Amino acid sequence: MSVAPDGAPSRVLVLAAVGLFSPLLCHAFILLSHSASARQYEVGQTYTYEYFTTVILDEPIRPGISPSKNVGYQITGYVTVQAVWQSPTQRLLQISVVKYEEHLVMCGTGRRPGGHQKRRRDSVPACDANPGIICKRDPREAHLVQDYPVLDTPQLFVRSRKAPTPDGFIFHASQLSSLSLHPLYVLWSHGKISSVFYVQTDTPSLVNIKKGIASLFQDNCGEFAAAVSHGCLAEWRRKRRRRKSHSRRLKNRDDAPLINRSSINDFLRGFSWKISQLYPNFRFSEECKFDRYELTAKTVEEVDASGRCQVTYLGDATSERVIVKKKRDCRVPRSSNIISHPVPVSVGYQGRDCNSFDALTLLQALSADVVSDSEAFYSFTREESIVEEVKAQEKHSLQVHAWKVAAGRVVSDQHLKLTGSSTNSDAVDTVSLDDAIIVLARRLGQKLVSDRLSVEEEVKYCSENCLTLDQLVDQLRDGLRTNMTGTIRSSSVFLRLLSKAREAPTETLAKVLKASKNKDVMPVLMDVMAGAQTLHAHKAAMDVLNFRKDSDIELVERYLWALSVTPHPPEEIIDDMLRHAQGEIPSEKLHETVVLCLASLTDRFCAEAGNCQKKIVERVQTYLHTEVEKCKEVDCTVLYLRALNNVRTPQNVKIFLRFIETGDRKVSVAAAKALHTLPLTYLKSKDLDKLEEVYAQLRKKHDSTVRTIAADILLRKDPSIDRLGFLLSTLSDQESHELKTYIVERIRDLSELDAGLRQKLKTLVSNKTYGNYHVWGQRGRSTAFTRYLYDDFAKGSNGSFVAAMELGGGMLKRIKFDINVGEEKSLSTLLTLGVFAGGLSSFSSNNEDEEVDPEEAEESATAGIELSLLGSQLRPFVFFNGQGELMGHLWSGTASSRTPALQGVFVLHDHSQKIALSNGIMTQLNLLGGISLDLGGQVEISLWYKTAHSLIDNRAAFVIRGQATADTSFVQSQLEFNLAADSQLQLVTDSDFSDKTVMCIQMSQPQFLLKHKVRKWEHIIGQKHRLHKSLKRTHIVPGRTFVMNQKNSELCNIMFQDQDKS
Repeated sequence: MSVAPDGAPSRVLVLAAVGLFSPLLCHAFILLSHSASARQYEVGQTYTYEYFTTVILDEPIRPGISPSKNVGYQITGYVTVQAVWQSPTQRLLQISVVKYEEHLVMCGTGRRPGGHQKRRRDSVPACDANPGIICKRDPREAHLVQDYPVLDTPQLFVRSRKAPTPDGFIFHASQLSSLSLHPLYVLWSHGKISSVFYVQTDTPSLVNIKKGIASLFQDNCGEFAAAVSHGCLAEWRRKRRRRKSHSRRLKNRDDAPLINRSSINDFLRGFSWKISQLYPNFRFSEECKFDRYELTAKTVEEVDASGRCQVTYLGDATSERVIVKKKRDCRVPRSSNIISHPVPVSVGYQGRDCNSFDALTLLQALSADVVSDSEAFYSFTREESIVEEVKAQEKHSLQVHAWKVAAGRVVSDQHLKLTGSSTNSDAVDTVSLDDAIIVLARRLGQKLVSDRLSVEEEVKYCSENCLTLDQLVDQLRDGLRTNMTGTIRSSSVFLRLLSKAREAPTETLAKVLKASKNKDVMPVLMDVMAGAQTLHAHKAAMDVLNFRKDSDIELVERYLWALSVTPHPPEEIIDDMLRHAQGEIPSEKLHETVVLCLASLTDRFCAEAGNCQKKIVERVQTYLHTEVEKCKEVDCTVLYLRALNNVRTPQNVKIFLRFIETGDRKVSVAAAKALHTLPLTYLKSKDLDKLEEVYAQLRKKHDSTVRTIAADILLRKDPSIDRLGFLLSTLSDQESHELKTYIVERIRDLSELDAGLRQKLKTLVSNKTYGNYHVWGQRGRSTAFTRYLYDDFAKGSNGSFVAAMELGGGMLKRIKFDINVGEEKSLSTLLTLGVFAGGLSSFSSNNEDEEVDPEEAEESATAGIELSLLGSQLRPFVFFNGQGELMGHLWSGTASSRTPALQGVFVLHDHSQKIALSNGIMTQLNLLGGISLDLGGQVEISLWYKTAHSLIDNRAAFVIRGQATADTSFVQSQLEFNLAADSQLQLVTDSDFSDKTVMCIQMSQPQFLLKHKVRKWEHIIGQKHRLHKSLKRTHIVPGRTFVMNQKNSELCNIMFQDQDKS
């Protein structure tokens, strides 16, 4: 009996015993296991492979959407693999991309691995069967390389109309042909590569490509898996064929396997300990599955060209000596390769339930969905168990969750095929690996660098059309002006400047901000500084802004508003904002903006893994909790309640409920509004009981706004049939009819969206106690409803708004709009607009039908707008506070023309992900989105005619830009998709209080166009080759006027009946 070079004759004995005791299972076990351990990549043998890899950038296939033509390139060459040093447990393999002449020498004198002289089935004599004959490519293998030049070096092929097939490749000159061909050395042991060595002066792109080739020789499943896939599975297939033949004779179609499954599992468990000693990298799964893939191996963590991945190996039951390798969750080492938007929902504050629908809705709809799939099929030679052929493909797609039609992907293929083998005498005779590396370095005359198998990111420099930030600002100046806010142009310019600002140092940014020529575009430049989310940009902005100067307050607030909605704030910025909040700020409005910004930044910072445990988060929370308890004035308490609302932690539920129960009217309303925005999963059963008490006013009398919010939360929190019955029972007394009308409208609205609530309601209404006119025939005008701005469920997207309108004393008391985007089960709130008013009942006529709360009658006149942008509440914009300010506006007419309330450009999406392809090429997926908002309004009041007309005008435009790149030092390919739209939403309120108060509310949206553009281009560095392809798609969203409710329609008809007659 021959002894294996690694000195393991016991392996043959163990496996021979397996063969003796289990001849029906694995009689092919012995030969394969012995040959695998003894002859795999032994010193003195050189194996030659034909190799190609392809990178394609295109759009994912969508039903009903015609894709544009793709771009991409292909790299081809010959690869040799030989062991130049070995020890009992390790081999040092030399992997080289060889010249064509070297391939001819090895091909002409070589033989097929395993000694089988199999003649190729074409008219050209096979080189392995006829020594000295020059190899020619089989014409039927044209899919490998679609042209036949002499491959004296690795070659680059690109898309061209001149290619043999419409979607084929053709050779093109490039710098790849002139690169030096240094070998790559890999330390290989039982299918696992632990380290690599490369020449220090080698080109990074070529080193990465060679690492991609080396990764194909890493099969962590071990040689044993190849033996099993050949022996056990071949035996199983033979038994299966016999069973089918026997079944046909008996006309029995039962597919039950003849091999007893339990006996196989017993066999595997019985010898697993011996197998683990011989092959430590291989593990069986708990069960042996009889599916297409047999003997599923346990998932292992593995490092290859793609980084650190979770890898699963499977035996393929349809083919002998085939293993399937699947990779997932790959991360590039030494760098944070993913900046996700939003951050992962599985992390955050301790106690956050992020697996619920509510916790996901804010995050999912605006997220970037990246789907990756990587699979490789390995086949091994029969005797030596070396890699005979590898076919690998991976796909990485990027899409916007809310608009799935906007997407791009990178598709990479690899094919490695054994073409021959030969003998060599290049082995290094040393004792240790270190000595072998020294000898090889001397042989090459170069220094060898030790590294891991994962690829290194190349440093990229701008080579063409490179503009500085200052030059780019000059070029885009027209789109930066204030009058462009709310347009597509504004959002597009913002995104271009954002990418450049992130790369710039503090000095460059400060120079642009201080330039006198940029004074008229400073507001948008501040949006850019905030959106950059770098410490350099923040320092430059702070160097320009003055928190104590009254003339700078608007600009400071503009910067803080944009900063508060950024998804990835650095810790240093939060620390700086905390310092400002604790300091002296003369302006109360600016101080409130600073505190709200600090809270919002902390919430976003804490959402990333590990950040919640940092001291800065604890410091901010301590500051906010301390300040809200120290407040002695109502306005102070309301400010910090809003700030705690921006932080959004489960611990805040108890604080909000306490202030609802103990605070005065204004504080109680603020606490209720804050509680209303928290995820429903934060509320426990005892919290819902307290809200029920608040609604029923068991402890004290509450404002109607507090009661409507309490009822709304109870209805949305999957109420039990008893709780729903309680709410319905309170509606029959016909008191507080505006409150009761709102609850009825809200129940109707929610039941249309929630089948469970609809079923409970159906059960209750069948009882006359709940299904009667006194419950459902409310006479108020308050309402709640959901309407679609646009809907395209077939393509996985829609836009909607949820409206809640509450009246008091015949006048508008509160109206709230949530503008949402996403899909049916995952909506994200872009903007929450709330209009509030109080103390205006004196303007209403003395209608007997109208109820006036005594506390509200004594309240001073006030009105304003509350805004929440991307989940971050901003400082309220107060129109007037007190009767004096109101009359001043009326007599001066200051509000009769459109007045902007909020203008700015904000980051909507921000996702960046580096993906190392299996072939060693680094690709990057980026998604950057911006939204430009211009929110304003106007009010006209006639004291003579006792009429009022108000308009709230919301103009918005968004641009989402996604990119997929696959660049190297010799070729660049890129795909870019853009989705853009600008729209307008108008809320018009007309009131006539000359006799009985009549109010008509109209909400309309003009027609707008959704634009989708896809661009692809390719450039060979140093060559004139440039390929550009583009495709435009448009989708018209028709204009519409939204129905409020029947009562509002009747009042509008009364108010405008004279106009209809004329």
